[in-house]
Amino acid sequence: MAKEKLREIHRPQILFVLWRVAAAALVIYLFYAYLFPVLRDEAELSVLQIIGIFTIYFAASAILNPLPDYNNMGWFGGWFNDPTQIEDNINRKLQGLRILLFPGKIVISAFVYLKRYFIG
Repeated sequence: MAKEKLREIHRPQILFVLWRVAAAALVIYLFYAYLFPVLRDEAELSVLQIIGIFTIYFAASAILNPLPDYNNMGWFGGWFNDPTQIEDNINRKLQGLRILLFPGKIVISAFVYLKRYFIG
């Protein structure tokens, strides 16, 4: 009885799950509509190679979590480089990697919340 009550407490609400799934569907559509033709025609990759690239991207976005130090992004909040330090360059690269991996994190989180909603 207590285990069922605990499961109900941690189950996400359906509107939150549907919002995540809709965002993930939009990201997957944008990948398919914009990146798939470029990779297929210009890079001349097969469909299986493109699916492999997307799988590696989604796995990397699920595993990697870059955390830049926002207090050390350069002069004037990152607008200008600080020539006396290298850490601000590293933090800006980490921020760029975080932005690059964000759409994959949306898709992965939608699958996680779907699993939590239906399986528990």
